[in-house]
Amino acid sequence: MKQWWLGRYRDAVRKLARRWRRRSSLQIPLYVHIAFWLIVGLLVATGVLCILWQSYGRPKLASLPAGGVEPRTLFDAAKVALTVVAGLGGVVALVVAYRRQGLNEAEHKREDAKLFTERFVKASELLGSEKAAIRLAGVYAMASLADDWPHGRQTCIDVLCAYIRMPQRLTEKHARYGRPAGAGSKPERLETDTDSDVATDYIGEARYNPREERQVRETVTRVIVDHLHEDAPTNWFGHVFDFTGATFEDLDFGGADFTNCQLVFDDCIFYGETNFSGSYFYKCKLSFLSAIYAGRMSFEVAHFEDCDINLHGDLTGEGEITFYASKIVSGEIDLTTPRGVGGLSFIGTEIEGGTISLFNLDFAQDGTSASFGMSRSMLKGGTFRFLGGNFAGGTMYFNGLTVAGGDLIIGSDPTYGPTPEHARKRFRTNLSGAKFSFWGARIEAGAIRFIDAELDGSEVNFEAIEMSGGEISFPGSSFRSGSLVFSADSEITGGVVSFGEAEQHGANLQLEGLRPEMGVRVVPFDQP
Repeated sequence: MKQWWLGRYRDAVRKLARRWRRRSSLQIPLYVHIAFWLIVGLLVATGVLCILWQSYGRPKLASLPAGGVEPRTLFDAAKVALTVVAGLGGVVALVVAYRRQGLNEAEHKREDAKLFTERFVKASELLGSEKAAIRLAGVYAMASLADDWPHGRQTCIDVLCAYIRMPQRLTEKHARYGRPAGAGSKPERLETDTDSDVATDYIGEARYNPREERQVRETVTRVIVDHLHEDAPTNWFGHVFDFTGATFEDLDFGGADFTNCQLVFDDCIFYGETNFSGSYFYKCKLSFLSAIYAGRMSFEVAHFEDCDINLHGDLTGEGEITFYASKIVSGEIDLTTPRGVGGLSFIGTEIEGGTISLFNLDFAQDGTSASFGMSRSMLKGGTFRFLGGNFAGGTMYFNGLTVAGGDLIIGSDPTYGPTPEHARKRFRTNLSGAKFSFWGARIEAGAIRFIDAELDGSEVNFEAIEMSGGEISFPGSSFRSGSLVFSADSEITGGVVSFGEAEQHGANLQLEGLRPEMGVRVVPFDQP
């Protein structure tokens, strides 16, 4: 019973505390405010007197003389009384001044809120105009409001992003794509809007001219990029840019600094040249779930550090994703299930850490094949892995690759699952008929591993390579046909080349370059 009463008491105290916190000091009656601070002042004065009395050894207070109080004593008492009254008056004056200042600040905030609201409404109206020039003015008005209104900046950014998400008609003749069967289905080429005269054709109730509308949209993206720089007068770091479902034509985010930002491109379609070249990605998140890449997406010379990037979508025949000469320091980059025959390129990329995962890539669609390039790249740390997928007939270029640390994994990853056994059964990688070229590669440390890969009719060529350390291995892989070449012109003076746990069923093995007397350790097929 006692515990129940204590619980009710604690709940009541918490409710009272919450109610008190919600009440502003300006809502407290003035007399209560003054009385409160007078009491606080008296308590403080009493505490100071007690401390002084204690510090002087608790002297005894003299009693009044028999002849009465002397005039000098009365005078001193009067001075003390006047001082106390002056102090109390000062407390009252300070409380009144504080209340007046609070009221002025509240009024100022209300005026600011009213002004920001009026500017927001006006900018929104400009963005909805039928005339492109007025919509351009609305873009700059909304951006200016975002700069001046920190508390409403995200709202202004949301409006600009929502404008980009609105349907548009393309200004160039592109092969159009969509998902007629619904979300998650394979993208199909559409026959609409490919031959229309976009210079005179209008769409929507407001009758927007597509070419003029493109200028407005490019201005929105340019304004966003201008605010994503450290030296910008007002930067927009740390905000969310949601473009879900938008259609982009030649999107240009090149040179932007995406620090602590979140960019959402889910269900978007990209036509033409999508440019993130020279951009800096730091502690940011990029999501491309169910996107369609119907053009070239460039992350050339970009910098990635502590990022989470998910490129989940579909490459069309016109699609390509390139990370040429980029630098990846840390974080995760996932490319998931891009159906289609487009190209992927990490040529000249420097990888110091993090994890780059290519899940279930399908490089064999509609009787054609795709290619992947990682030539002249440098793997210093982290993990670059191909997990699952169909590479039949595709070509994988690793020419001039330098492996100075980290792991290059093709097939499955024993660490990607609750147990190594579960992880190795999770992915099935078909490399039948694929070509892997490691011509001129240098392996100093780290590892190149083909794990649980089906190399049926494949060509894996390690020609003219230099190997002084590290490992090349094929655990759980099967060589049923095709060829594996370590050419005689290779300089393999250290490290390990292991065929342990691999199966050889008739493939053409040319291993002249593997000479144990040069310092390399070779584990043959018949060893576990």
